Amino acid sequence: MCGIIAVVGGVPTERKKMVLTGLDYIAHRGEGYERSSVQELSGAQVAIGVNRLPIVGGQSGAQPVISASGALACLHNGELYNFRALAETAGLPPRLSVSDTVVLTELLDRWGVERTLNEVRWEGAFLAVDTVSGTLIAARDHLGIKPLYFAALPEVTVFASELKALKSFKAQIKEVPAGVFVTIDVRHPSQIQMTTWWSVNKSFLLTPDRDPIEAFDDAVRTAIHSRVPEEPYAIMLSGGLDSSLVLQHAIARNPDVTAFVLHRPGSPDIDAARRLCLDLQVRLIEVEGLPPEELWKRAPEVVEIVESWEWHVVNHAAPMLPLVAAIADAGFRVVLTGEGADELCFGYIERNADGTPITGEAELAQRRRLRLAQLGRTNCQRLDRMLMKSTIECRVPFLDREVVETALSILPKAHLRDGVPKAMLKEVARRCLPNYVIDRPKMSLAKGAGYVYHRQHGGGAFAWNGKIEHVIGSDVEVSQFPFRFELEQVLVEWFVELGYHQATFMRAATV
Repeated sequence: MCGIIAVVGGVPTERKKMVLTGLDYIAHRGEGYERSSVQELSGAQVAIGVNRLPIVGGQSGAQPVISASGALACLHNGELYNFRALAETAGLPPRLSVSDTVVLTELLDRWGVERTLNEVRWEGAFLAVDTVSGTLIAARDHLGIKPLYFAALPEVTVFASELKALKSFKAQIKEVPAGVFVTIDVRHPSQIQMTTWWSVNKSFLLTPDRDPIEAFDDAVRTAIHSRVPEEPYAIMLSGGLDSSLVLQHAIARNPDVTAFVLHRPGSPDIDAARRLCLDLQVRLIEVEGLPPEELWKRAPEVVEIVESWEWHVVNHAAPMLPLVAAIADAGFRVVLTGEGADELCFGYIERNADGTPITGEAELAQRRRLRLAQLGRTNCQRLDRMLMKSTIECRVPFLDREVVETALSILPKAHLRDGVPKAMLKEVARRCLPNYVIDRPKMSLAKGAGYVYHRQHGGGAFAWNGKIEHVIGSDVEVSQFPFRFELEQVLVEWFVELGYHQATFMRAATV
């Protein structure tokens, strides 16, 4: 993963300074000599810069990548998991097939943005400048797994990978929505055109001859295998269904994996993870979670990292602090997770306002679409920021576009057979996982690690009986927010103090 920035318009002498300022804020999204690579694109009124984390392609993937024609310059934060197949389809020579970003650049130049986006299997965002037409294109993956934001000033528009890279521009920060690409004529940087290339609201259909279970099994297995690197890698393991299935399929591709489990006293996850890793002969590192009072002291740090005040995000991000540190200390650059399976396969019991379970097909389908649409601001945001803070790339196979489209093509009643959450996924998992994994009760990250819930504090990571201290000096009226717990107002105040309130869309992020 990388940190990418583009400045469109403005005074040429100032553009490079603006890029460097933004890159300094997100220095963690790069590694060593790959940081702060900046280029002014002659004649295009654009300056671009990157902090690169080289995972694929090594030096051959150094950014910005210039297309063979010389017309297109591209920055990329993400991974193309099918870039070798696409290079073959496009007839690219070997020298243009060694890096996913190089392949992406050539496809954009040859195929155009819409065809390219519909062909790639991808978690990411990119900025591409056509120096011939004077056009900048900014695009984000189908579910917003990887971030991309922009701030528009009267004469300048700035794009970046994190909110903190934009907060010095004193303008309202907006996000490039999931499944959208943005087009700008560099001569008119404030005129922004948005085009939806993928939507969770589209209709997806299986071919009549395909068995739903087989189709879903194939899609999940392929997605996991495509995300397993050739180098040693890590997995965040709870011992639950989702992460265990990822681990089982991943070791078939590359057995050089280390599992990490987070635990506190009374953690239900630790025994399950130990048993599974013993059965699979996988190395397990047990990471002790910090006590709630210590996590509360570090809550401002967590808010700064995840760029969110939202309770659901911060509560599950805070316990990850020692987990991520352990993964980084062990030297891993790539981590796999089971994130997204609950939202995709009905891991939650969906309820009406009165608490009764939702049973209607249309209502359940709509609820699933809403959960998936929120992931870019909740779970995906948490994972991306927490891991990239330590320069670690996170991969989420359950959110692969083919997996998502296959799952959405299957009616909720098939996923919830006999009222059992994730019934179809469990049926798929029984082909390769023991019953003690599949039949475990579902738990959140915090609860599985051993954190408990408390009515006043909202529970989870911060469930202790200490005093909540408020931040003084907030310059935004936070009483307008809908608070569920006392501590949530404090999180909003920290969010404001950090300058993130410029991203007003975060007010709508509450699950």
